[in-house]
Amino acid sequence: MIRLYNTLSKQLDLLPNTGTLHGDLKMYACGVTVYDHCHIGHARSYITWDVLRRWLEFRGHPVKYVQNFTDIDDKIIERARQDHLTCEQVADKYINSYFEDFDWLNVQRADEYPRVTKYFWAIAGWVNEMLVRGLAYEVDDGVRFRGANFKTYGQLSGHTACEDFYIWKNNPEDKKMFAGGRPAWHIECSVMIRETLGESIDIHCGGHDLIFPHHENEIAQSESLFGKPLAAIWLHNGFVEHRGKKMSKSEGNALYLRDLRANGIDPNMLRFWVLQAHYRQPLDQYGFHQCYMQWRSLRNRLLNAPEEGVTPGFVEAMDNDLNTPVALAELHREPTKEMAGLLGLKIEHYPVPQDIRALADTRAVLRDQRKWAEADAVRDQITALGWEVHDHNIEGRASVTVSR
Repeated sequence: MIRLYNTLSKQLDLLPNTGTLHGDLKMYACGVTVYDHCHIGHARSYITWDVLRRWLEFRGHPVKYVQNFTDIDDKIIERARQDHLTCEQVADKYINSYFEDFDWLNVQRADEYPRVTKYFWAIAGWVNEMLVRGLAYEVDDGVRFRGANFKTYGQLSGHTACEDFYIWKNNPEDKKMFAGGRPAWHIECSVMIRETLGESIDIHCGGHDLIFPHHENEIAQSESLFGKPLAAIWLHNGFVEHRGKKMSKSEGNALYLRDLRANGIDPNMLRFWVLQAHYRQPLDQYGFHQCYMQWRSLRNRLLNAPEEGVTPGFVEAMDNDLNTPVALAELHREPTKEMAGLLGLKIEHYPVPQDIRALADTRAVLRDQRKWAEADAVRDQITALGWEVHDHNIEGRASVTVSR
């Protein structure tokens, strides 16, 4: 049976016997704020939840998976100002970029991608209800949640003091509530969860940095208003670091997915690198460039591996809090394409670019002409570009193929 480490209970918990939505598990992941392109920290999160979803469904638990886009935010407003665009144009641009990156990474698309701006009036309704019930109060520039009223704050993080926080932000010059205003960050996910999945969900996912205050505040808002647990299981992935320090856009040390795509990096290698570490542990991006040979070794074994087969060791590892490092070791020991697919790895021969094909043809001609030194120089040129050279002799003529 699947056991997952629940940040709420601080232990490995079994899944609910059935999901709370007609037998489906309801799963929500906090999505990106779309003001810039995605980096490998985002890749770690959404590859992890993609593998979890694949595994849950393989083990007989259908999933309804929702992941939001925050498409209005101070950073989006600033990017729109800098680029002379509307906020909607900025959001559309980076949502498209998100899909390009994560389709490339073979991350299955969510069942729904709610956008904050499509739920303005639902959020405003929550804010109004909290005002009416004394759970929130107005200030000059918006509405703040009354933290002292929520007595069980800190269930995830241990931060037991709930300070008042914004649930709506207004321009102080606006005379009417909600006129020209916008939701604050924390309430957005609470509302979109309820609107797309209902009052309570089975699994809530996010990065470790979201535990406090974002997820604590989600719980405070939702449970104050409805008196029911927001989520049964809370999962959090560890940071991606850069030489021991947190990797982030603000630090200027992030590896962007669009740059990796442009440089011809194999997306499976990035997924392999992510899954080499347990999802709750830190992962240093320095190791990404060092995992090529390990991935190449596994990939070569998988190219000719049987299609079907899932070993008991693989099942045991994945059932045990998604222990992908052990699952990868099992995959290397007894490779099958089915197990690779459960990890989201796509095993196929790389297409050979035209310039590499031309070099291979040149080597074949030189070998026919017995110009061995020149032929070997071309071989070295091909291998320096990351390709393996395979020499053949067909009916007395040289033939050269390449693979990766």
